[in-house]
Amino acid sequence: MEKRNCAFCGKVSVALSALALAVAIVGYFRPYRPGAGEQALSNEQVRNAVMEAIRANPQVIVDAMGEGMALKRDEEFKKLTVELKKRMAEVDKKSMIFGDRASKKSVVCILDPLCKHCVDFQRSMIKILNSNKDICFKIMPVAVLGADSVMIARVYVACYKKNPAGALKVIDAIVNYKGEINKEVLEQILKKAGFTMKEIEELMEAADRDIAANGVFAEGLGIPMVPAIFVANVNGDIVMLQATDIEAVMQAANGTAEPQAAPVKKEESDADDEAKEKEKVVTPVS
Repeated sequence: MEKRNCAFCGKVSVALSALALAVAIVGYFRPYRPGAGEQALSNEQVRNAVMEAIRANPQVIVDAMGEGMALKRDEEFKKLTVELKKRMAEVDKKSMIFGDRASKKSVVCILDPLCKHCVDFQRSMIKILNSNKDICFKIMPVAVLGADSVMIARVYVACYKKNPAGALKVIDAIVNYKGEINKEVLEQILKKAGFTMKEIEELMEAADRDIAANGVFAEGLGIPMVPAIFVANVNGDIVMLQATDIEAVMQAANGTAEPQAAPVKKEESDADDEAKEKEKVVTPVS
């Protein structure tokens, strides 16, 4: 089940289609007032002319929709990035943190452990951490894909509470495992990482609370998809990233990639917005 981008696209697709049609019409027709002795076009003639223009130039519709979606996406990314910047202290408190905490390069990711793009991101994270010490990853697991996601998210958080280094080994094993992860397989993975199922089960209740809190945080932030990836780069900017591959993540962290939306400076602040943020009431996820 894919969650990435579906909520966003569902909200704007109808509006964009109407906008695209309007752009096509305006691009090819201008208001016309019949002169003396001339007869105005009938509604049917106008409709036929419009449809003919669209059939002859379908790319107009595609281009208009693409531009509209890009603008809307950039607006959404900017808003999310601004909100995240205000709540970085919460992120640091709630996240599973791997790598160099003092690094100027950090990657925040809200993810479901088992969604396809989330798995791709986790694989990239593992490889980056194995080859680059000057970066920090802050991971906030949520569970949106059902019982299996809930189980793995609980294991992630429980392992991290017990031993962060061991938790990273568990994540590595899970995202690279070929086949179904049942209880027996999970016990083997935990054992190789230095855990027992019993000690992890003892931390499950606390893990449940953390995962629920991550869900409330993501909902309050307005996250429309998983993974939601934010990169604080060496230039002091925070950008939201859609790509999950190693090159894209590192370019964003090094400040060498073209931003997918206008970057937000870490030092930017707005007292009024911060006051509003404190007053905001978030309804917990049931």
